[in-house]
Amino acid sequence: MLTLTPARPTSPVRAESPMETPLPSSFSLSDVSPYTGAPYVESQCWQLPPHVVAILGVNANTWDGLVRTRSVASVFDVTAVYDLSALLHEVASRTGAEPARDLPVCPECWGTLIGHDSDGSVTGVVDAAFVCTCWRLDRFGAAA
Repeated sequence: MLTLTPARPTSPVRAESPMETPLPSSFSLSDVSPYTGAPYVESQCWQLPPHVVAILGVNANTWDGLVRTRSVASVFDVTAVYDLSALLHEVASRTGAEPARDLPVCPECWGTLIGHDSDGSVTGVVDAAFVCTCWRLDRFGAAA
């Protein structure tokens, strides 16, 4: 029996079929990463979405050491809910501005790894923040 697999669409993505999911308004370290399927508390720093790293304010070596020794809970409250409202506000404030043209950064996220969907064409939500494609491609390749 022949099984047909639908081809990926080649037309531009419209707002009614967004490519990216907007960032949540909060997260917990016990949440499961949509990129790895593992809880954030068990993920290496390079696997954490940029909004998690930005809020935690910990360097990669420290975080990875805590994960390796299963000691994240000794430093962070893994059940705490971390509010992203200040970060989301900062991302939304980019409307109408552009990064310096002489800087070699991603034009979607300005090198912050968090993009701003000013018109809703990427997430389906106007002014939503999202994990930039450049972050996923760098860490997980084209299939992510």
